[in-house]
Amino acid sequence: GKVVVMGRTTLESLPGGEPLKERINLVLSRKLCNKDGCTVLSSIDNLFEELENYDLDDVFVIGGESIYKELLDHCGTIYVTKVFEEFEADKFFPNLDESDEWQLVYESEPCTENGISYKFTEYRRVCGGRAN
Repeated sequence: GKVVVMGRTTLESLPGGEPLKERINLVLSRKLCNKDGCTVLSSIDNLFEELENYDLDDVFVIGGESIYKELLDHCGTIYVTKVFEEFEADKFFPNLDESDEWQLVYESEPCTENGISYKFTEYRRVCGGRAN
């Protein structure tokens, strides 16, 4: 299965606070000791050590904000779901459209589900002016 990397609060926000099924759940946390179905890692260094066991193409960082900030520089591809609604929020992801480091390489047709419009996008890190 795919590997998902998340922080403790992202894990707690999942349905029932349970890890995602049929995936390898890696949780970066200094507060959480053990959680069934998860490998809990207390530092970025421990995370990188653990990731040596997996194909990096199978690794997805799913949040939250502090995990994104820590790992964004280590990513070559980013998948973003853009939601076309306004919500009150106190956590944010960088706007990659405003960055010279990222190039939009895919964008789905807009979709609507339960009255909410969104689209899927894919960005690649730019190297020498072109996406890798």
